[in-house]
Amino acid sequence: MLPFALLACSSPPSAPPVPAPDAATTLAAIDAFCKLAEGAERPCERLADAARIGEVTVRISGRILPVEQTLGNATLRGVVDLEHDGRTWTTRLRGFGGGKDDALTRGMHEWALVSGTPVADAILGGTPTLAAVDPTASQPTLGGSPVHRGWTLHRPKGELDHDALLKALEPALGGVSGSLTLEVTRQGGAATVECWVQGEPHEPVCEAARGWSWPGGEYELRTSYVLPPG
Repeated sequence: MLPFALLACSSPPSAPPVPAPDAATTLAAIDAFCKLAEGAERPCERLADAARIGEVTVRISGRILPVEQTLGNATLRGVVDLEHDGRTWTTRLRGFGGGKDDALTRGMHEWALVSGTPVADAILGGTPTLAAVDPTASQPTLGGSPVHRGWTLHRPKGELDHDALLKALEPALGGVSGSLTLEVTRQGGAATVECWVQGEPHEPVCEAARGWSWPGGEYELRTSYVLPPG
């Protein structure tokens, strides 16, 4: 795996709208998504605006905010949209590195593992890509329905009870579907939790998540799910 960084701070809800798709980010997202499929032994063709896996075509576009440059380092934030069979999943992208290109490379690697994996598995069926990333991963459920999840970025390494977390969030989700992302930082006290549904901040889910009994210790984590249709 390439190294990557999880930033401690997230874009506030008042952040400016993400601009139109750009070619470099879109092509990087297509390549990252294809690498997931190929890791699960599914040949993938890279097109200008899509990934083709067998007879399945997934339209993909990447959009980023202006990159922040501080002391030689770049912070990149944006979203990746994936569309298949009339459904669209909007997922969060973020990266940190020694320049825009480095931040995009690192960010796309993290995005593929955390956010691309559950979308790929929701589209392809089963959990072929998650199993390729983490053969021991289990599939949680929500209201009796299986939920596709991505690889959980947890630094330092730790365990997360996905079933218990989703059960705690179920009342707040209330029929919400699509992509759900949670980013958590715990340092010397209560966990700081931020949540997005379809790439947008979602305060009701965050409020429920803040009340959950997060594991002790100090850590940063990011985890994503594709929720079943409501």
